[in-house]
Amino acid sequence: GSNSVSFGVEGDGSAIVGASGSVGINNSISGGQYNVKGFASAAGTIGASAGLDGSLEVGFWQDDYDEIGGWAHGGVIGGSYGGGVALSFWWKMDGGELAGWTISPQGGVSAELEYTIGRTWI
Repeated sequence: GSNSVSFGVEGDGSAIVGASGSVGINNSISGGQYNVKGFASAAGTIGASAGLDGSLEVGFWQDDYDEIGGWAHGGVIGGSYGGGVALSFWWKMDGGELAGWTISPQGGVSAELEYTIGRTWI
């Protein structure tokens, strides 16, 4: 199960290679307490992708609310034409275990099948 859930906004642009960034809050969902920590992330992408989109992002993380920072890599699949959705899965760079996953309803025009490496700051 997940130990925290995040809510944020993200922007993404790509044409084979690209970049994305997001900001938001990460909330504890374990231990019966409500704790919140802000985050920012940036990532580089490469893959069969093209377009520009913005999205609301909901993530489910193995780490506690204040431990999601660091390097991760993963895969993204998604698309939009006016509206759409993207799904991503993330693994930690140090150790390789699953860090979590996100679902992102998005608006814009894009098609994404990407490998991504990124960093999150809390």
